[in-house]
Amino acid sequence: MGKKKKNQSFRLRKNKTFLISICFLLVILIGYLTGVLYYQDKFLSGTIINGHDVSNMTGNESNQVIEKNIKRGLLQMKDDKLSLTVKGISLANEAMSDFILEK
Repeated sequence: MGKKKKNQSFRLRKNKTFLISICFLLVILIGYLTGVLYYQDKFLSGTIINGHDVSNMTGNESNQVIEKNIKRGLLQMKDDKLSLTVKGISLANEAMSDFILEK
């Protein structure tokens, strides 16, 4: 009988460990998916366009912020790893005379 109790307690501990691991992985997965869905239509943190911080803004919100600079024909985008400058944009975005991508 003593062996049965030891085996049962071992299985119970093993099952608890497995359930805790699964719960932990589910919490991480839910957190990741929440972030993906939240940033699906928003700029990531640290994104700067024409000197304006557009972090966590939608496209429409950022358009309102940078509209004046686009009318002048200059667009600059920066984040932590990439810098993009576009010069000579028409309002209809038909002509891009100078396109520079810097890393």
